[in-house]
Amino acid sequence: MKLTHTLTQLSEYINVTRPALSTEFNKMEKEGILKRKEGNYIELNRKAIKGVL
Repeated sequence: MKLTHTLTQLSEYINVTRPALSTEFNKMEKEGILKRKEGNYIELNRKAIKGVL
């Protein structure tokens, strides 16, 4: 999945600070929920997401 917006744009859209959003992305990456890839892509781990929901 390619992110079409920057972290700054996403943070403004959901009304949080950019550092707070970046922290959450880092947490999700550590937990194996997602993996950031080059070129503004992220890979989602569907099994991990189901475990969170």
